[in-house]
This record gives sequence, structure tokens and C-alpha cells, in this order.
Amino acid sequence: MRKDVISYLTCPICNNELKLKATIESSEVISGSLICGGCNKAYPIIDGIPRLVIGDLTVKEEKTSESFGYAWQLYGSRLSPALNREFLERLPPWKPEDFKGQVVLDVGCGAGRLSRLASDFGAREVFALDVGSAVDAAKQLSANYPNIHFIQANLFNPPFKPLFDMVFCMGVLHHTAAPFKAFKAILNPLKEGGKIGVWVYGKEGNEIMGSLLNLIRYFTINLSNSTKVVLSKTMVQMEEVIYKSLTRYLKPKYYGEYLNYLNTVLSNSDRNYIAFDFLSTPIVHYISKQDLVAFVDKNGLKQCNIVQINNNSYGVTAIK
Repeated sequence: MRKDVISYLTCPICNNELKLKATIESSEVISGSLICGGCNKAYPIIDGIPRLVIGDLTVKEEKTSESFGYAWQLYGSRLSPALNREFLERLPPWKPEDFKGQVVLDVGCGAGRLSRLASDFGAREVFALDVGSAVDAAKQLSANYPNIHFIQANLFNPPFKPLFDMVFCMGVLHHTAAPFKAFKAILNPLKEGGKIGVWVYGKEGNEIMGSLLNLIRYFTINLSNSTKVVLSKTMVQMEEVIYKSLTRYLKPKYYGEYLNYLNTVLSNSDRNYIAFDFLSTPIVHYISKQDLVAFVDKNGLKQCNIVQINNNSYGVTAIK
């Protein structure tokens, strides 16, 4: 952690200033504490990552965090560049040049793939937040990116001052206990006039598949990770055979658009990761466009753009 990172941070409990107490220091702070000047709460810095998680996660939240942490450790370095392309495709009208010189926050960073992409686009500073062990894998994979700063914290209590030009949260809100409460929380680090971008599973387009996946998850979420990896590979192999056999019969209303994307754009490793995700995460919400519009209006967001992606999800961009 660079020393100047503290200027962006705040206590997630009382929002007061934090003071740095370093115990091991080189060119960066490797270990130590961040002490709140208000409530006197001490937050550890371990392996160069500030750990500002407060409170205990529910059982479902813990399982979700553990599942993603394992998945990113396993698949993080194997995913294809095709997944990078879909980032901005899901957030129109954002373009790579919008990131140049900006201070950016990636909420739910996973293995840090999109944080690195934001840096490649020219972001001045990128902060990457995740509640679980994914931040450790992300930091290792991002060793050549000195402008990416990893923070372990809960997105319901983002420990940041409102200094960010852009905040994005891709595929995360629908895995939280309260998606719109989380959505409102991640607006807090955004400065006035800053840009917000999120991508969520849609209620529309998932009426059948969503119910089916929820039923399957009921039986799979408590299996061991190694078992779910094997099941994921089996599911992908079965899906590939079915897709090749039925391609000409698939129609968008029967999930055809998403299956075309899955099989013609993404790699086998990408599909295995997605299958593991489907089998593992105990919290999944499907969000309607109507509810997204209502949230945007209630929170006074401007220049909002909501687009349906692959007939089963929504990308949302707006200005605070």
C-alpha cells in the first residue's frame, strides 16, 4: 500500500479520518494499522492490503464470498480477453478514453481483471474493493500495475471519501443480500458529476432459466469446491453438445441469444467459470428494468442509460 492511499480512505463505521501506523515499511507499507481518529477503531494492513471489513457476514454472504474467492484463485489467470471486451459493451456509452486521467473504483473486483483494464485505459489511480480473499489473488495478478490499490471491505460500507470520478460494479449487486441498498452505498465514494456503471442479472429474460438454476443451486451450493469444479466441466460439455445439435432451432426467447454469445464468443475456461458461478453462489437476485428505473429516479441520477444485454441482463450507466 502506498502511503498516499490513506488520503482516499475513511473509517467505514463513522467516516472519520484514518491515521497510518506502519510496522513494516519499504517503498510501500506492507503491514501495520489504520487508526480511526473518531471511534479509535484499528484496521490491519496485511500483505500491503488495508483490511477494513466491519461486522460479521451472514452465512449466505460468507458462502458467496468464499465461493468467489475460490473461483478467482482457480480461474482468474485463465479467463480469455473476450471477457474484457464485454466490459464496455455492457456499459454504453462508456469508452476507453473516458478513463484517461481518472480516479476509478472497481467494486467487487474479483481477480482484478477489470481493474487492470481500467488502468490500461489510462486511469490515473484505480482502487479495487472486495470483501473476501479475492483481493489477495488480484494483488498477485496485478503486480505490474503500481497504480492499482486493493482494499478489503464490504461494499455496504465502502471506506472511501467522495473523491472518485468513476465507479463501476460488474456482476456483483445481484449476489448481495440487498442489491439496491448496495447500489446506493457504492454511490457514496462518487464525486458530484462522477460516473456510475453497473451490470446486473435481469428479471426479464430469466423467468425460466433463473428458476431452474435456483433449483439446481439448492442441491449444489453445499458441495465441496472440487466437486463443483467437476460438475462445472460436465455441465459445459453437455451444454456444448446440446448447443451444436440445436443451434438452428434456438431463438432469443428461448435463451438463444445468450447461448450464442456463450459458445461463439467465450472460451471453454470462461464457460467453466460461469458454470461454477451458477452452481456455487447462494445469493442470486434477478432485477427488473422497472425497479432499476425507479432507483435511478429516487436517487436523482442523471443521463441514465439502461440497456438489456443478451436478453437476460441489464447494464446501467448514469451521472451522480
